[in-house]
Amino acid sequence: KKLGTMQRASPLYVDGHIYTSTANGRWYILKPNGNSVDIVHRMRLNGEEVHGSPIVSHGRLYVPTTGALYCIGKPDHKPQADPRPEPPKESPVEDDPTPTHVQVVPVESLLRSGEKAQSQRFLVRLYNAKGQYLRTVDSSEVKFSIDGPGEIDASGKYAAPKEPVHAAVYVTARVGELTGQARIRVVPELPWEFTFDDGEVPITWVGARYRHIVIDFDLFQKLTAANPMAGQLYIFLMSEFINSGRQTLKYDISTPAQKRTQLLRFVDLEDSVKTLDDAKKATGPALDLLKQEGVLKNWEWSLPKDAPENEYALTVQRGDRGVTGNGVMVKITTIPKGTRSQAWMGHTHFHDYTIEADVMGAEKHGKLPDIGLIGQRYTIDLMGASQQLQIRTWPPQLRMAKTVPFQWKANTWYRLKMRCSVEDGKAVLRGKAWVRGTPEPKEWLVEAVDESPNVQGSPGLYGNAKDAEIFYDNIRVYYND
Repeated sequence: KKLGTMQRASPLYVDGHIYTSTANGRWYILKPNGNSVDIVHRMRLNGEEVHGSPIVSHGRLYVPTTGALYCIGKPDHKPQADPRPEPPKESPVEDDPTPTHVQVVPVESLLRSGEKAQSQRFLVRLYNAKGQYLRTVDSSEVKFSIDGPGEIDASGKYAAPKEPVHAAVYVTARVGELTGQARIRVVPELPWEFTFDDGEVPITWVGARYRHIVIDFDLFQKLTAANPMAGQLYIFLMSEFINSGRQTLKYDISTPAQKRTQLLRFVDLEDSVKTLDDAKKATGPALDLLKQEGVLKNWEWSLPKDAPENEYALTVQRGDRGVTGNGVMVKITTIPKGTRSQAWMGHTHFHDYTIEADVMGAEKHGKLPDIGLIGQRYTIDLMGASQQLQIRTWPPQLRMAKTVPFQWKANTWYRLKMRCSVEDGKAVLRGKAWVRGTPEPKEWLVEAVDESPNVQGSPGLYGNAKDAEIFYDNIRVYYND
């Protein structure tokens, strides 16, 4: 039986009945009847939605909704429950005193580099094969080493470098033949500037790599001018090469991932390419151009012997071409985890600062992305579909948001800027956007005030690239005057 159009809660089977609810609040009690069910009871929870599953405990049924938590049961019923089983008894640590695991504490750190460089002392703990704590090791028994900038002494005290660098540092502690490892994000005080000309997404950014890659924008423009498909394949294939770490990639339909279908869909060929010859004819010139420019070392469309004619596949080998021109960071549409994603750049205690960047949105099928910057836990969002500029703190709840109309075009660079400050106990957010290369407007385009303020927070990026790619360049973060 069809109960509704959408359901998130799992059905509950108990005492011969099924208790279930659709997302829009249609409640059912069903009784299985062979290959069908009989509807014992149904009702509508007006004005309420159900996204959580019902549970039963001690003779009562609990149903969570967006409006209440309902407890259903008979008033004269005496709750009963099976006794809880005895928890398994842990064997004494003395039965297995042999260490098998080294734990370095803390395992994750965020430290400041530069003139006000910070330090961190690391402890080392030993555990046996069952995960039982044995002891904290004296530093005289540990050999510490690091991979990355800074210094660590024999006691396990790490000192961040005096240079204002953004870096990842790995701390290794060796106890006998066992080793353990910890990681440090080293991030300096403001100001910062990122141009991406080194070809890398900063390793200290959280949530940025994989969702974003760095491409050579000069090369991208050259490829697009000569063959628009070559430009699109450059973005797609470089994302695949970088995120997989592989030098050779194969696009076929042999797995549920349907890699070939993803590639053809990205370049709008999913419906028109049906055979091996179609694929060669449609993509060959673009792939040849990528090979000519050194993006690819080789490429081949092929059909395995005795395979059905629809199982043609593309194999590509990565070339040696890196970022030699203007590096820009791009967020591609094909990353499922990229929808409305956020990336964080550094320390959470920062406040009263400005973040600005060059941003550009591509256009696909008449749609634009949303491009944003984050400061002090607030977002300024250049919204593509609605052609608006918005400042907010949380997309589902626009309690303090301010939105203004702002017409912007695809494939045009804009400068996006937000100033965050705390004034008289309130958070004051000011934003503006303008075409890159034109004079900066003197006045702010949008201003928002939060009387329940976020008074500090890490700078970051926001982007919704499900409709088209997002490009970032020349990001600056600095304290307000």
